[in-house]
Amino acid sequence: MSWKRSSKAIPFSLTAPPPYTPEAAHPGCGTTALVLGLIALVGGFACCGVPIILGPFAWMSGNNYEKECARMGVEPRSEGKAGKILGIIATVLLILGVVSLLGLFLLGALGAALEEVH
Repeated sequence: MSWKRSSKAIPFSLTAPPPYTPEAAHPGCGTTALVLGLIALVGGFACCGVPIILGPFAWMSGNNYEKECARMGVEPRSEGKAGKILGIIATVLLILGVVSLLGLFLLGALGAALEEVH
């Protein structure tokens, strides 16, 4: 068995590969909104409602993230959207909790006032 050299030339090109184009940059507060929203909801249920006050901050952070993405012309990532939604839910629960506490306080004050009159 003998090896012969082929007379055909091997085609190859001296062109450079296409340049590397990194993914569009995203502002960094999307994860912040998600973490604040998770702490607000999970901590709110686990720690007697105290961390739920972080809900409005998660909502604001998610809004700022979406505005920054719109300014940069990129699509917001899902963690920023999820953080905003968690912040909205936590804020609504916070408002309902405050209204409930005020209602209970007023009912107690009204009951005490009626007890004195009677």
